[in-house]
Amino acid sequence: MQCMQARDSDLDNICDLLTAEFFDDPIYKFVFINRVGRFDRMWRFFRVYVDFAREYGGIHFIENYAGVQVYFRPEFMAISNEQLDIDNRLRRACDSDYAAVAAWMRGCDNYHPRTQSHYYLFLTAVENEHRGHGGARVMATLFGELSAILDKNGFPCYSECTRRGGQIITRRWGFRAAAPSRKVEGFPEFYPVWREPQQTVAFSEL
Repeated sequence: MQCMQARDSDLDNICDLLTAEFFDDPIYKFVFINRVGRFDRMWRFFRVYVDFAREYGGIHFIENYAGVQVYFRPEFMAISNEQLDIDNRLRRACDSDYAAVAAWMRGCDNYHPRTQSHYYLFLTAVENEHRGHGGARVMATLFGELSAILDKNGFPCYSECTRRGGQIITRRWGFRAAAPSRKVEGFPEFYPVWREPQQTVAFSEL
């Protein structure tokens, strides 16, 4: 199973995957509450951050778009929302859901760690038909790629899981619960995780 870095020609397909897999997510159902045109608004929301990741982070995916991860490098967290024009981008993208989206993103940002430079794993999605046993291979490939990037660059990584089970699944790749749970007012709980960089020590035979 091959993991590839996204090119511009992949971004539409990646946003299709993200929107499909988060459409009924327990939190995103509360973020995008207006059913009419919901898919399009979610798609445009994800495209805002996918475009940011192309410039300030990375996107890697499994062949045939079976799974994807979107992440940001440490320098992204130091750029102000005003510099990135995030508010206006989200207002245009999310339309009638803008107020809920802005409240959710601001609330998450308030919990985001500030004391240590780190990568931010923003999204992980696996296509529904590749879940179950096949999904384990997809997840292992995605997180294996991410772990190699984190360990090579020597940075920790922070992420938020929208389901409690995400805290358990990510343990396999060195993530630990950063808190039991967090809650933004008006939305369900989410579950933050943190990973310290790991080093592989090579021993030569004597």
